[in-house]
Parts: sequence; C-alpha cells; structure tokens
Amino acid sequence: MQNRHVQPVIHRRDSRPPTSGEPIPCLKRDWFRLLADLLRAKVNNAEVARRLGLSHNTVRNWKYGIEPLHSKGEALLQLHAEHCPEQAAHRQPVAPDAAQTATRGGPARVRRVRRKA
Repeated sequence: MQNRHVQPVIHRRDSRPPTSGEPIPCLKRDWFRLLADLLRAKVNNAEVARRLGLSHNTVRNWKYGIEPLHSKGEALLQLHAEHCPEQAAHRQPVAPDAAQTATRGGPARVRRVRRKA
C-alpha cells in the first residue's frame, strides 16, 4: 500500500493580481449569534424557517456557518431587529482575524490534490 499525502493547492477565483499587497478584510455577520439571540427571545429555528419561507435545514446550515443568500440574510436581520432590539450591535458586520482576509477577487478556493510518495 502506497503512502499518499494530500497537499492543498490554492486557486483564486480571479486570476488578476491584486492592486496592492494589502489584504482586503471581508466583513462578515455572525449568523450563529443572531440565531442564538432569536432563540433566547423564544423564536426557535423552526419558527425562523416558517417566517422566512425556508426549510429548517437551511436555517440549521446558517447556524453552522453557511452564508445565507442576500435576500434571506436581510430578512433574518429584520426578524432579529423585531425580536431583539436591544441586541442591535450583533447585527453589525465584524472583521474576521487576519487569517480569514481575502485579496481582491474574493476568497481563495482550496482544492486538495493527491501526490504520489
């Protein structure tokens, strides 16, 4: 049996070089926190899914880190504003740490390539 090693290869969506060497921070919303706030306000994931016209699996995926579509994200923000007005700071996008910044053209995509030993 051969010993196979997996080496990550990074492919950029946009092959053009960035305009400057500085990484561009990607501001992200903490969807998990928004759903946790709604749960504390007695609005569970099934109720969120019903109000937004989605499946409960879609809402669960948001909880685990999948980004929602823009329109659905806006609807979730509006629902959060209705039920959790005191948590307005949680609706603001946050800058991730330096490891999660991306250069121009969007985040890099990682594909694993098997290398023969």
